[in-house]
Amino acid sequence: MNGKSKKTTFLILLAFLACFNRVYANKKINPLDDKLVAYRYTMHLDSALFYFNKALPIALQAKDSITIFYLYKHLGDAYEHHKYIDSTFRMYNICERYIPVNNYKLKSFLLNDKAYTYTLLYDYDKAAELTLQALELAEKSGDKREVASASISVAEGFSTMNLNKQAEQYYQQSITVAQSAKDTGMLSYSYRYYGVHLLKNKQWQQAFLNLTKAKDISILLKDSISLAFVWHHLADYYWNFKQTDSCFYFAKKAEGVWERRAEYIDVSAVCMQIGSFYLQLNNYKEAALYFKKSEKFIDDDPNTREQLFVALAELYNKTGNTKLAFDYLLKAKKTADDSKEKESTAKVMSLRIKFEADQKEIEIQKEKEQRTLAYLDSKNKTSQRNIVFVVLFF
Repeated sequence: MNGKSKKTTFLILLAFLACFNRVYANKKINPLDDKLVAYRYTMHLDSALFYFNKALPIALQAKDSITIFYLYKHLGDAYEHHKYIDSTFRMYNICERYIPVNNYKLKSFLLNDKAYTYTLLYDYDKAAELTLQALELAEKSGDKREVASASISVAEGFSTMNLNKQAEQYYQQSITVAQSAKDTGMLSYSYRYYGVHLLKNKQWQQAFLNLTKAKDISILLKDSISLAFVWHHLADYYWNFKQTDSCFYFAKKAEGVWERRAEYIDVSAVCMQIGSFYLQLNNYKEAALYFKKSEKFIDDDPNTREQLFVALAELYNKTGNTKLAFDYLLKAKKTADDSKEKESTAKVMSLRIKFEADQKEIEIQKEKEQRTLAYLDSKNKTSQRNIVFVVLFF
């Protein structure tokens, strides 16, 4: 065997070993990452951190950049769930380092999630900017699922700002792209989000049509989470038409799914919904049971808390317990005041994050300029030295 053949064999062996190591590493990482994903949206942030710290060294040793990306992304999601927004952005910024240069799909995916995080800081301008960038990158990637997903995000942004004409355009785009890709899972999401938008704008029949399509696909895919969301919104549709049997049937089905999966924020939302229905029917006993259950699982979102406290104040006022009614009204007012304060703090935090990002960009630019100047200086010195050598030679 000559030298060239030996080198080729050696390179093939190295490639095989690298591939084997990656496969072996993934077998060890995947169960850990699954655990991280399972804990990221629960109250157990410490468990999410535990599985992240177990999986990361293996992924780093295997030099598997995509796996490393997802580990940081999932931990960022966990921090976001616990409202640690600084830590969320820190994780997402680390994610960027591990995205391959031409992987526009991953870039779009990350930008989309960053946009949502900015909405938590009430920075809707930045969120809109990032979702539009995400859509542009998704289209560049040619990945139809990512295009459909980014289109939903852009549509949701326009819907939030009550720019319904623009929202409609992007909801329809999401549906069309998902249909062309024959991506039934994404199509289900597109129909559901569009249905909720239509529901919000009291376009009842179109809302029902889209939610029903989402329901049928979710049943076919056995996607219990999507089904629970559809049932939750269908309950509002049936309530509007005074079809109380159907209304309670779907709301309680959603409650069952979320309770079994320990999705406590969603349990709280649907219990508040059911409690409100009972309150309007003057069934105070059932209303109290569901409001209390909602209060048990409610998260720290001030708008949701204020809504629940106002409902409880109304319940106790109707049942003649004026002291409790007054207490909950005070709680609602305090929550509203806290909400304004949090919004103000969030805006300051958003500006600080923007400032830090701008400063980082300035530093990167300075480093580039310094490297360029150093290179030119070195080149000039080399050129001068060569001239001297030539002159001395002659």
